[in-house]
Amino acid sequence: MKNKKFFTHYSLLITHYFRRRRGFTLIEILIAVSIVGIVTVTATGLFTYSLRSNQKTRAILEVKQVGDSAISTMANKIRGAQEIISPACVSTPSEEIYIDIIDADGNGVTFSLEDLDLDRIKMGDRYLTSEDLEVTACAFKCFEGSPEVVEISFTLGKNIDDPLQGFELDFMTSVSLRSY
Repeated sequence: MKNKKFFTHYSLLITHYFRRRRGFTLIEILIAVSIVGIVTVTATGLFTYSLRSNQKTRAILEVKQVGDSAISTMANKIRGAQEIISPACVSTPSEEIYIDIIDADGNGVTFSLEDLDLDRIKMGDRYLTSEDLEVTACAFKCFEGSPEVVEISFTLGKNIDDPLQGFELDFMTSVSLRSY
């Protein structure tokens, strides 16, 4: 019986408390604002990270596509070449930043860098790499033999000065001439 009286009294107090209450206390408002702030900052951080990750993924894809296209174009042209003019094919070749060949049609073709700043790879007057990408290393080695073998290697990057968004990819292949 005592318990019943206690619960009745307690429920009256709670009912009385909530009826008289018309607003929020300062503590309740501060807690609510803090929770909303924490959720907002977390959501903004996740969104920013997602956006940067997406941009970097697209940039990596662009570098991979351009690099694959450039090395494929060079390999196909060199593979079908009648002869290599320079650098000379020797048993212990040095690395050169250009190569001159005579293609299957008898035309001279030069693969080189645009300038000494190592910006873009050229094939004659056509660029194989885009303006917003940078070639930071490029080498052609020609090995003597039958058939002659050319080793092509270069490093292609984007935003390489930016530690957060910058990156580089290495490309390398060996090609033997078919005209032996």
